[in-house]
Amino acid sequence: MPNINFIGVAIAGIIGMAVGFSWYGPIFGKLWVKLMGFTKEELEEAQKKGMILNYGLGLLGQFVTAYALSLLIAASFQYFGGFSYSLILWVWLGIIVPIQMGTVLWEGKPWTLFALNSAYYLVQLLAMGLVLSYLG
Repeated sequence: MPNINFIGVAIAGIIGMAVGFSWYGPIFGKLWVKLMGFTKEELEEAQKKGMILNYGLGLLGQFVTAYALSLLIAASFQYFGGFSYSLILWVWLGIIVPIQMGTVLWEGKPWTLFALNSAYYLVQLLAMGLVLSYLG
């Protein structure tokens, strides 16, 4: 089992959450709401319910992603002698993109939403990879 720096994993998880807040907030929030087809009433209702549980589960998911990514990075150091961003690219292209494509093919979501969400995951994984390659 590789030696994992859990402080690095925690920081990477928090960074992943910060990327999500920024991406779906001030940067692309309005576009995302439009593409999802949310009404103003639906947004207000969601805010009234409170988002604490959603944010908590989202953060937990970020920690799991950061841990899994740290295992991949540790393996890349062991087998290839270093970290390469091509690892992130292949995880994104080979796993994330096909899963996200399902939202278009089977759920009828627009291609623009696919592009927005897929690009988010690439940025998130790159940011986490940067942190983990130094602290992991």
